[in-house]
Amino acid sequence: MNRSASEFVDVQWVARCAHRLRRRWAHVDVALLEEAATELWRIDWLREMAAEDAAELWLQPLSSRPSGEIV
Repeated sequence: MNRSASEFVDVQWVARCAHRLRRRWAHVDVALLEEAATELWRIDWLREMAAEDAAELWLQPLSSRPSGEIV
């Protein structure tokens, strides 16, 4: 049976990613953050990064204003 690597989720990667997302959204349900982290895991080029770095990169557009100023 051939399966892609993205079908086998690295639960530690997802947990670390969700933890980083939680620092941004402290009041969001953990299950939703884990679901978001799992979706990030399914993106090949993000999966190749450290989980915290992938979350940080994904959060960047939410952390800057249109002028490029960091919030």
